[in-house]
Amino acid sequence: MKLFLQSLLHRLYSSRIRFAVIILFCLLISPIKAQNVSCSVSNKVYVASGQTGKARVLLNNWERNYPVKSISYTLYLNGTTSEERNIELSKPLTYDENVSIDIEVPAANRPGFDAFSVTIVKVNGQPNRNGFATSGSERFTLSRAVWRKAVVEELTAMDCPHCPSGIASLERLNHIASDRVIGLAAHADHLLGAGDYYNVFRKFPGRPKIVLNGKDVVSAYMGKSSTNQYSFGLLNDVEQVSGFQQTPVEVKIQAAWSADRKSIEVRSSTTFRCPIEENPYRLAYALTADNLKDPSFFQYNNFSHDSEWANSVPEMQFFYHADRVVRGMPFNDVVLSATGIDNGIINSLPNKMSLDKSFEHTHLFGNLPYYKGFRFVKKDTKVHAIVLVIDPKTREIINAERCVVGDKIEPFPKDPVPVPNVQKIILPENQIQQLNNEFTLQAKTFPQEATSAIVWEVADNTIISSLGGGKFRAIKPGKTTIIARAQDAGGAMAKCVVTVLAPNVAHIELPATLTQQLNSEFNLTAQVSPKEATSTIVWEVQDKNIVAMLADGKFRAIKPGKTTITAHAQDAGGVTAQCVVTVLAPNVARIELPATLTQQLNSEFNLTAQVSPKEATSTIVWEVQDKNIVAMLADGKFRAIKPGKTTIIARAQDAGGVTAQCVVTVLAPNVARIELPATLTQQLNSEFNLTAQVSPKEATSTIVWEV
Repeated sequence: MKLFLQSLLHRLYSSRIRFAVIILFCLLISPIKAQNVSCSVSNKVYVASGQTGKARVLLNNWERNYPVKSISYTLYLNGTTSEERNIELSKPLTYDENVSIDIEVPAANRPGFDAFSVTIVKVNGQPNRNGFATSGSERFTLSRAVWRKAVVEELTAMDCPHCPSGIASLERLNHIASDRVIGLAAHADHLLGAGDYYNVFRKFPGRPKIVLNGKDVVSAYMGKSSTNQYSFGLLNDVEQVSGFQQTPVEVKIQAAWSADRKSIEVRSSTTFRCPIEENPYRLAYALTADNLKDPSFFQYNNFSHDSEWANSVPEMQFFYHADRVVRGMPFNDVVLSATGIDNGIINSLPNKMSLDKSFEHTHLFGNLPYYKGFRFVKKDTKVHAIVLVIDPKTREIINAERCVVGDKIEPFPKDPVPVPNVQKIILPENQIQQLNNEFTLQAKTFPQEATSAIVWEVADNTIISSLGGGKFRAIKPGKTTIIARAQDAGGAMAKCVVTVLAPNVAHIELPATLTQQLNSEFNLTAQVSPKEATSTIVWEVQDKNIVAMLADGKFRAIKPGKTTITAHAQDAGGVTAQCVVTVLAPNVARIELPATLTQQLNSEFNLTAQVSPKEATSTIVWEVQDKNIVAMLADGKFRAIKPGKTTIIARAQDAGGVTAQCVVTVLAPNVARIELPATLTQQLNSEFNLTAQVSPKEATSTIVWEV
């Protein structure tokens, strides 16, 4: 064991590089152990001057047992960090889960390229502790918005039994997203084979293949975004990489047949809407045809009556209901010819492209009858010409456009004369709104000729909700800033600070009565409605000798008695509520009486019951055991009415029922007079009695006789 440890230590410390790697690894994982939320910006932002782009930010929760319900972020742009903004997640983000959110990125004041970064500063209102809380990307500010079309290349073949899923995918996209997608069905079979796609077939072997925008291979039909609820995920993939804010290059195309219909002239117009120092792109062209039919056409179909596809989209259900070999079906988007389709035509675009200056390029597709697919083109067949802007390093298709081949080429339309930018926006500096109130802000713009749309932003959308078009709703008491921003190159803006007032308290609920023991501490909670009311509640005690207030809503019972506590809302309504508090005296714990007492007959006397504790207020009830000896005249007052001995009891009339006793002895009076006959004559040897009549008669002294 000792040799093993020595060997291990030697191997560990013999290499400083290994030791450094271990330290670096520990440093890298330590921020993750710090937990909370990391972020990563997943896209470049292309945004027209004056508009707002969207950065897709991927959030990851690294903290166990801490669902993330909201985040706050800042945006760093042009050397300035924005004010903190809050986003409520649609559902809590649990440990090791991720979610994408969109963060608005405004355009710069003029077209150009720069960088930005997003930092997640708070999680659930608390500081974010993750070491990877910041992520950045690039912002391209465009002179005007550019629409990007996604290019879907379907690499297919008639003898490919799995290819119907790709064919159906392209058909479906043509039906529901024709404004977003351009399809290129490149066949590798002997009937419709596209020889110009040879290098592309080699780059992406196997069939079927769906290539999105020239470089991303996705699954046919399902794409990358398929879910259990919606299996046709390819549509979502297309929507994510098409539309506005996706590219800096605008492209147009026209095409015309030659008089003998054996060649097609294609002319494109390419315009950079963002200044780029050196143009990295090239052009490529393709011709496609729709509704190609021939008795020799067929399509192998492995999806025939496969129950997995019974509930698929209609274009896929066609193959579900069809035979395993489909004949007589038309083929659409078939590539007839292409040039530069692999990595673009060299020198098709100049190295320097001026901002907003169109560059026109012409290409001639000649000798069309020599192409395989062209022999199936009829006079009424719809043929499309397609231009693609390609990055030759990655084969990414930056943008594309398509047109139907016509009879002549017209001049491309010129860019419209720009309207002036908004120079100034006027908004009220401050506004006060009641909770749940809907209100409108009017943005006055100057000069009057400026026609830019105004984009509204709310710094804290938990306080103010934007309804669109300058309309808002106050949804939570607080203060936030509303920004009006012009969607033009100037990007003029104005701010209005809106304070949402909490409503007055309409009702306060308190218990009507409350009973407390002496010296107890107790709390009263004022339940206010509506719940959004935030007014301070002031407490008042009517008799501070009975109840003392320790703090807001906290009290001590200091003296037996009854008093009223009032809760008062400190707002314009001034609503109050009252609680009558009764402080109970303590039970008598002890009564003190003299153990014995001696009284003369007919004397009146008092007994005083000394009770403890002294705060006890219970009534004392007196009882005389023998009322023939002592008579009770009133509470604690008695008369000795007969010689003898009896017990007087004092009893507390409370739950304790404590008693005390006093034994009272009533003395008989002394004999004041004895009456005997003064003289008496008796015969010799006679017996006689003498009776001593004593007074008072209550005297009980023994009479002793002497002769």
